[in-house]
Amino acid sequence: MKAFLVSRRKPEPVGGKRRALSRALAGLALSLSLSWTLFSCAAPWGKSDKKSVYRKGPSARGALGGEGSRAQGEHFKRYALAQLKFNRFYTNKLLAGIERMDNPNRVLSWRPGPNRAHIGWQLTHVAFVEDRMVRERFLKKKELVAPEEVVRFIKPKKVGDKPPDIAVIKWYLEESRAGLEKFLREFDARRLDEKVSPGRKMTFRKAILGLVRHEPHHHGQAHITLNLYLAATGKKQSY
Repeated sequence: MKAFLVSRRKPEPVGGKRRALSRALAGLALSLSLSWTLFSCAAPWGKSDKKSVYRKGPSARGALGGEGSRAQGEHFKRYALAQLKFNRFYTNKLLAGIERMDNPNRVLSWRPGPNRAHIGWQLTHVAFVEDRMVRERFLKKKELVAPEEVVRFIKPKKVGDKPPDIAVIKWYLEESRAGLEKFLREFDARRLDEKVSPGRKMTFRKAILGLVRHEPHHHGQAHITLNLYLAATGKKQSY
């Protein structure tokens, strides 16, 4: 009698299994494609010897110089420029939302806790790092794009209470990014694995990748700080 009472799972139709398998295979193919794209953009990071795992096969000629390196390097530059543009869209969106608020500069200077950085510092820091990296490290120039008020604010280790006006921050973000994009477009892609400065380990490739990831890092901190400000002041989300 118990045998009749035991519930049995209804077998899944063959068509359903095929669709599920097709979706799984499509997802796997997409994952492998993305992984290969990122691998081909980022490699080689390893040692400069011919036995490096990143440099076997046809890509070895690209890593060590020659015809292949130019094509690979130009692909890397296009990737970096596209990602920088994508990142900046969301930073501008965040700033536009703050601009629509009653007192934008108050929002920029609000701290989430004692001695914690405010949004004004996070965004000015993004522009300052790009400005300094391109002009001082890459181009070996002494003067920065940054106006004096920005330098006085951003250079001390202790974050000042009053950040630059929102209009100044927007201008500085645009100017420093224009310098970075110009450098990337004009940079000889075959030099990607050269050292930025003698005696330093960092290559141009790694420095550029660091700049690509730098803005999303601080955008995330600015974003959560804005959410905390809205929660603390009882205001509605407006961006």
